[in-house]
Amino acid sequence: MPEGDTLHRVAHQITEQLCGKRIETSRGKPELPKAQELVGCILQTADARGKHLLLDLDNGITVHSHLGMTGSWHIYPRGERWRKPAYRAALAMRFSSHDLICFSPKLIEIESSTRIRGRTLLTRLGPDLLADQFDEDAAIARLHMSGHIPLGEALMNQQLVAGIGNVYKSEIMFMNRLNPFKPLSNHDEETLRLCLRSARHYMRRNLEGLRRKFRGTTLGDRLWVYRRRGMPCLECSSPIAMRRQGETARSTYYCQICQGTDR
Repeated sequence: MPEGDTLHRVAHQITEQLCGKRIETSRGKPELPKAQELVGCILQTADARGKHLLLDLDNGITVHSHLGMTGSWHIYPRGERWRKPAYRAALAMRFSSHDLICFSPKLIEIESSTRIRGRTLLTRLGPDLLADQFDEDAAIARLHMSGHIPLGEALMNQQLVAGIGNVYKSEIMFMNRLNPFKPLSNHDEETLRLCLRSARHYMRRNLEGLRRKFRGTTLGDRLWVYRRRGMPCLECSSPIAMRRQGETARSTYYCQICQGTDR
């Protein structure tokens, strides 16, 4: 599932392999007619913001994507077979050395950089946990202004803090023994700062590998609670539970004993 670490990893790979190179061919799905306008342009920068990816071109055009729950960006050496079927490609760009393809995004658009960067979807984003200079104080201030929201919902709200998805939400709350269903106002500032620092630490650490890892052991599960519903807690052996939260009914995995939800 794409989260902030996924997008920052992709942005780094694109920067290393494709920035400064010219797009030789470009094709998109029928709902993306401006894909043809990318031909001949030079890719200048690849920038991740939370779960969004921005590709800036030398003609003032930006490709903006949000991968949702199932989207992905792939880079292939030219001529290598794609790992996903072509009909899932929303946008495919060919460079001299590689193909860059966006598969099954929730959103993809091609517009002027000024228009894209002025989108409320981007301007309202909270501080990015993986930014070089993460503004922790600004994130804490946004959390304090939403004290009625349960912690599990707040961590997923990209307008409060950007980058956290379902996996990190569940894992970080378990590791810090936090109740996902208590409102933010029930958690003191020190606890919220610890939660954000923990999320940033593991997101930065997981940038180095394709498989997220939250447990120190090299054996068995890499995850403490995510997608382990009904399985024994690795700390207390009670069954892991799952409950859906918020208007979008996103799944939260937790241990009732370790995280105190049974009290």
